[in-house]
Amino acid sequence: MSILGEIRLSTRKVLEAFDYEGVTLKESFLADQYNKTKFFFLSIPDDSLLYGFRKRAGNKTPGVSLGGWYGMDRFNNFGQLLSAYARMFKISKDKKILEKVNFLMYEWGKCIGPDNYFFYSEEASAPHYVFDKIVAGLVDIYQYVGNEDAIKYLDRITVWAENNLDTKNEYAHAASFGSTEWYTLPENLYRAYVVTGEKRYKKLGDSFLYHDYYKHYYNNNFEALIEAARKSKYQRYHAYSHVNTLSSAAMAYYTTGDKYYLEVLKNSFQILEETQLFNTGGYGPGETFVLPGQRTEVLFSESAHFETPCGCWAAFKLARYLIQFTGIARYGDWIEKLIYNGLGAVLPMKDNGEVMYFSNYNIDGATKSTANPWSCCSGTYPLGVAEYHNLIYFKDEDGIYINLFIPSKIIFTKNNEEINLELDTNFPEDGVIHIRVSMKKPLHFRIGFRSPEWNYGSIKILVNGKKCNTIDKDSWIIVERNWKNNDTLLIDIPLSLRFEQLEKDNTYPKVLTYGPLVLITSHYDKSLYTKNGLSYLEKNIKDISQSDLNFLIKSSEKNSNTFRPFYKIKENEKYYMYFDTNTEKRVSHSRISYGPDESYWSVMDLGHPVISKKDGFYLLNDKAHISTKPGAYFEYNFIGNDIRWLGNYLEDGGISEIFMDGELIDTIDQYGPITGVPWVWEWKDMHYGKHKLKVIGGKKKNPDSEGYRMDIKHISIL
Repeated sequence: MSILGEIRLSTRKVLEAFDYEGVTLKESFLADQYNKTKFFFLSIPDDSLLYGFRKRAGNKTPGVSLGGWYGMDRFNNFGQLLSAYARMFKISKDKKILEKVNFLMYEWGKCIGPDNYFFYSEEASAPHYVFDKIVAGLVDIYQYVGNEDAIKYLDRITVWAENNLDTKNEYAHAASFGSTEWYTLPENLYRAYVVTGEKRYKKLGDSFLYHDYYKHYYNNNFEALIEAARKSKYQRYHAYSHVNTLSSAAMAYYTTGDKYYLEVLKNSFQILEETQLFNTGGYGPGETFVLPGQRTEVLFSESAHFETPCGCWAAFKLARYLIQFTGIARYGDWIEKLIYNGLGAVLPMKDNGEVMYFSNYNIDGATKSTANPWSCCSGTYPLGVAEYHNLIYFKDEDGIYINLFIPSKIIFTKNNEEINLELDTNFPEDGVIHIRVSMKKPLHFRIGFRSPEWNYGSIKILVNGKKCNTIDKDSWIIVERNWKNNDTLLIDIPLSLRFEQLEKDNTYPKVLTYGPLVLITSHYDKSLYTKNGLSYLEKNIKDISQSDLNFLIKSSEKNSNTFRPFYKIKENEKYYMYFDTNTEKRVSHSRISYGPDESYWSVMDLGHPVISKKDGFYLLNDKAHISTKPGAYFEYNFIGNDIRWLGNYLEDGGISEIFMDGELIDTIDQYGPITGVPWVWEWKDMHYGKHKLKVIGGKKKNPDSEGYRMDIKHISIL
């Protein structure tokens, strides 16, 4: 099998990933996660995965439906599972995986209709989304399994797409129906073009490029980016898919060489890092891009801060593309954070398909749990875990570069000679990395490793026990020499405890970190939410010893707290991650006055609708005061000069009038096409002193709204 475009386009890449070739994970909790994930997905009955396809085609349907989102044909992830199986086969050469992925493809192929219709049910809820994932699965089967019949099926479903897919390309479309996430299509269509040389795939991909979105990154204009979402029908950016679409920009650069797209990628990373990322590397509370300052606010109001498996998968790809196209190692810092605080920290999937869909960073305490059986995150979960193998090492003509300090071994070639490199380490328990190379004869090449952003000390580097010269380039530290069989390289990177701010312009909130790890405590300690308590804690973290990454740190003369990595937290175990001395200035909805009387208001769970337990949605566990009655109001007396009101967009949201000290100062429209998307209103630069906020709702509404509802989750005094 030949990949027609790779040689032609390889000049776009400064560094190459190994594309799962020759990489093996050695014993570690990440290797254990991968092996258990592989076993779990191998165990899914083929007949259950094929059930709906066969039923729709009128074929025999042995077995039972998988159920959950998959059985409902809601963001069906069959294509993602094909991709995961294909990549796992490339990694392991496991014949069971080979048999499974080929059987699934051929049996699914029998269900493609005479008109080339290929979906799970007669009414596919998100045809662009599902087409994209199946294109990726077929490309992966061709590329990683070597089955050329995958291209025959790819041709057939592309005929259907060319004739049927809507190309209106509605800005920011992210719902559970229609052309949702159309803007992710180019990446895999361009991959199809690269491996086949067929221009029709590139042509179809071109028709879905997200030009109106990318231009804001090219211009490095975050304000214009946010304003474009506000003006759209959906009034927000769905976070995961709007990071995932940047991989389409990456493949646009790869296939065209147009540096416009490279600038889009570089600027997007900078904007995401400055405005969206939590200290864990996660992003997208309520599955939404946030406004400046809103990251802090949602720590108090939300419980769904990061769509973890999907969000990690999108970020892994974006960061990998950036490393490959720029040769710069710093993008690997994001990958590392997300492995240890993101995907590597999720709970194992349940037999019923439930997955840890969200990570919760709520400042008042949080837990881990699973939900959403066989949802989109159950498709990206195995893809992300398999991707560990593709993120550890990179290469160029001069040598090999270590991006992640994960115990592993790799076989690669230099001057047609085979080299075995083994990496052993207890990282992240300590920063000592042992590397040994084996080869038949001496060879001259480079071994580089990422200089991590969390390092504030002096790195010790020894070759065969002796100091050596190094080269610093693009955040890589490089040792270049003539290497002989059984030569060793020791790298010792000092790890230390430190507090990190969430927002660079605000001292609080903060998290405690150890290298790339975000640490949590399971014990609520009120002193950690005071300046004196946090100052005491910070003074006592310098020389703390640890055992198995458990840090016992004093927060006062009498109290101590044990901190440990987020990835060690078990299901339903309460934990505290962020600490803020301003908690008294964050006023919960339960502490606000409501009128004219209590009958006008109710307390409800409100959140982004994410799952069907039976045949409807359940809402996240985020409470708010809500009213639908004309004349309802809330008010709050405060001392300060700035105030924020945090609530949600609502499908039946109304228009509210906002009064400050008795004067009408603003109105706000809470209508939004997707209930539960968080928003923030703020009023700034008043004279410091006593003020009274009053908000009256229920009199007017947006023509598109279904009602007059208003809600409040909390108020912040700034």
